[in-house]
Amino acid sequence: SHEIKWIICDLLKKDPRERLGSNQGVREILAHPWLRKINTRAILSKQTDPPLKPNLLEFNVDEKDVPQNDSEIR
Repeated sequence: SHEIKWIICDLLKKDPRERLGSNQGVREILAHPWLRKINTRAILSKQTDPPLKPNLLEFNVDEKDVPQNDSEIR
């Protein structure tokens, strides 16, 4: 979509002063039209499940780097 291309281009601008979020921080990013459709409060407060929760141990991850007591990962 046009909005996703817009946000990606704005986040990747070479000049840091022109990047999305450089003026008002995360509020500026969350106010972008593409993100307005998403319930960011629910995501930030962990009140919603992610659409995909990969098993990190199935990837090229050293198991010693994954905390043994981290139930969210295991």
